[in-house]
Amino acid sequence: MKIIIADDHVLFRETLKEYIERNTPKVKISFSSDLHGVLDILKKDPRQDLVLLDLRMPGMSGIEGFKILRREYPHIKAALMSGLAEPEDVRNALDEGAVGYFPKTMNSKGLLAGISDVLNGKIFVPVDKKTNVVMKSYNNGSESEHNKPLEYITASDITLSNREQDVLSCLMRGSTNKTIAHDLGIKEVTVKMHISSICQKLNVGNRTQAALKARELGLQIGA
Repeated sequence: MKIIIADDHVLFRETLKEYIERNTPKVKISFSSDLHGVLDILKKDPRQDLVLLDLRMPGMSGIEGFKILRREYPHIKAALMSGLAEPEDVRNALDEGAVGYFPKTMNSKGLLAGISDVLNGKIFVPVDKKTNVVMKSYNNGSESEHNKPLEYITASDITLSNREQDVLSCLMRGSTNKTIAHDLGIKEVTVKMHISSICQKLNVGNRTQAALKARELGLQIGA
């Protein structure tokens, strides 16, 4: 098994390498500190099982670097890894074919379980069990603008992306995740991420409450 760890933080790379080697027999790990190095490794040996790609390392230019990797090596599994990723970055990466998202706030056990999932053909996106939203890649101690008490939220407080509006419209029609994914031409895991974001912005706990709250607020969304 061959894995590329691409990150410009040496300590993080070494620590992750130790975790993986300790728990995964017969694994060969290559390092890179930038996108150019990743492409160079793949040019010499494209038979890699997984690329763990830091979103903010040199050469990436955000999601654009991920697009380059996917365009040149579409057959290789690639996952996003970051300490600074925003939900939109993760959704964009999944839309571009990422097999997973690994926030650097994860513990080693969860990260190894996620790597095992993607190597076995699954898509991995960690969800915080307490909040039911996608796990953040950073902790800044600040209070989210979407954590306002429910009774104080009005339609003017809610800003949804075009895709979130599409998903919310489907939720209000009672569509399942599978149907939404098919209708919008996206993956189910991406649908789940959009729903998590919508729930967070509406300050509700689930999809049903999101649809009810949207109707209550009279949100004007696309059909």
